[in-house]
This record gives sequence, C-alpha cells and structure tokens, in this order.
Amino acid sequence: FLDATGSTSDQCAQCDANFFSLAGAGTCTACHANAVSDAGSVAASACTCNAGYDGTTTSGACTPCLPGSSKDARGNGGCTAVDGGVGECLAGYTAAADGVQCRACEVGTFKSAVGNATCETCPPNSESSSGSAVCQCSPGFTVASDGVAFCVVLILDHSSGGAHFPRWGQDSSVSACSLNATWDDVIRRAWLPPAGGLGPLTEKPRFQVWLCEEGHPCANGTSAFFCFAYDEVDEVFVPWGPNSLLRLVR
Repeated sequence: FLDATGSTSDQCAQCDANFFSLAGAGTCTACHANAVSDAGSVAASACTCNAGYDGTTTSGACTPCLPGSSKDARGNGGCTAVDGGVGECLAGYTAAADGVQCRACEVGTFKSAVGNATCETCPPNSESSSGSAVCQCSPGFTVASDGVAFCVVLILDHSSGGAHFPRWGQDSSVSACSLNATWDDVIRRAWLPPAGGLGPLTEKPRFQVWLCEEGHPCANGTSAFFCFAYDEVDEVFVPWGPNSLLRLVR
C-alpha cells in the first residue's frame, strides 16, 4: 500500500498478515472476522477462514463449525462430519435432516442431554431461546417448590403464605377429575367444604372462588383434599390440583 509521503514504489509498505490491499490503495484492510491472510496479500480473496470455521456460507462470513463437525486446516472449504456422521450433538442441538451436521433446537424447544435425540417442546408456562438445553419459566411463573416439573403462577398475596400455584385447567394429569355440582348445590350441604377467593388470580366474571373437596378420588400426597376453581359463567368446577400441592386448605 502507499504510505503517507508519496506514491513511488520505494515509498510503499507491505501489508501485515491478516490484512490485504488493492493496487493503489492508501491503507491496508483487515480480513473479516475469523479469517487470516499472509503478509503482502493483494485481494480480499486472500483472506481464508481459520481452522474450525466454515467458509462456504453465501454471505462469505466465516462461521464456527456446528457441533458434530470439524475443519482441521485453514481455507474456505466447509466443515466435515466427525467420524462420518454428526457424532453426538451437544445439549441444545439435534441431528439435522442431512445427517451431517447438528442444528440448534428451535425457539420454544429444548434438549437437555448430549446425543442425537429430537428437541422437545417446552412445558406449559415456560420458554426457551434457540439452542437451549433447558426451558425457563415465563414471566409471572416459577418452579413449584415441591419439585413438580412445570412452571406455576407466583402468587404474591400474604394470605397464601407465598405459596406457588399451577393455574386451574392447565395440568392434563388432572383434567379428568370432576365435581358434578353447581355452587348452589354445594351451599345446600349441611357442611360447606373449604372454599375461598382467588385473590390476584381472579378473572371476572368467570373465575373468582376456589373449593376443595375432602376425600375426592384425585386427592393424593399428605392431604385428602382435591381443589377446583369455580366457573361462574358455565357453572362448572374446573379441576385445579391436589391440596398437597396447592396448600389452599391448611
């Protein structure tokens, strides 16, 4: 390249390694990210991708070899599969359709272990970014304190003691649990089952109260109660969960 003092050949300086300069240029230009060149390079094509980087992208960028593939030498060639296949894809990645490379799990899915299993959809009330090994609870939800493997609504009112609740109607494992009665049927009983307001979970005009039935077949754990949220529009009890999880009845 031409230095700042003139344009004759004895005033030109050689570009350093990892730079190039076109004829007559006044400065050297750096190679793009993850690419290298020899000293004195005179064209952008002299910049080639480092080992471990794929040079076959349409944008011309050097991109890291995907998990399960490698490139051992500098150049603009592509990455090759490890041992003739994708090998073991990292957590958050699954085998691509071409059987050669691993691809990142899509948004809203995850894969927690190394291997070629498919990515799984995140559980209800949780989410993930591309290439995730785990899903995170969505805003307003948290992992249940007793280890139940789904994200539950976080209630902040002091009356619940800070307990964590799954929302009614969302747990498929209790969807068949029923209470064949209306609210009027319940209050006609000689003994009113434990019940209360939904507090910050209230959804007017439909959901405002809960009720727990003692001795219900769906009850489990340390409590004999199973709980429902009452739908005041359809006049049905929607299954919520066992009191051993919800801890509505103390």
